[in-house]
Amino acid sequence: MTGQMEIRAKNDLSEIERVSQFATEFGERVGLPERIIFAMNLALEEILVNIINYGYEDGGVHDIRVRLAIDGAGALVIEVEDDARPFDPTSMPDVDLEQSLEDRNIGGLGIHLVRTLFDDFEYHRREPHGNLLVLKKREPGATQPDV
Repeated sequence: MTGQMEIRAKNDLSEIERVSQFATEFGERVGLPERIIFAMNLALEEILVNIINYGYEDGGVHDIRVRLAIDGAGALVIEVEDDARPFDPTSMPDVDLEQSLEDRNIGGLGIHLVRTLFDDFEYHRREPHGNLLVLKKREPGATQPDV
């Protein structure tokens, strides 16, 4: 990937706004349509909230890395890397949207949303510790950023 930009955020919900501003700036710089910038920010918010709320048990301060790039084929690539406890969101079952809200299990809608918004959704565990989520959205018209 070329033209990659990265931001490091702390595991604090107040950091989500800063990541959103960074992602919006990146999207505008590379010429992504507004709907793709919106989808990128929505997915990042879902992912970061889950990592921050459920990934850390020690109460300590941790870094979460977010890398954004346009690959050689013009696809948006988002990588989110953390040192939280292992969790593979791609292994979660699909949400049964036909069930009533009262009968539906709590959780899973954010993962469903990310799956719906992006063409590829991958998880990798990096030993000795670390989670890496990779999302890809194929969208023509993006350009390589000058970074």
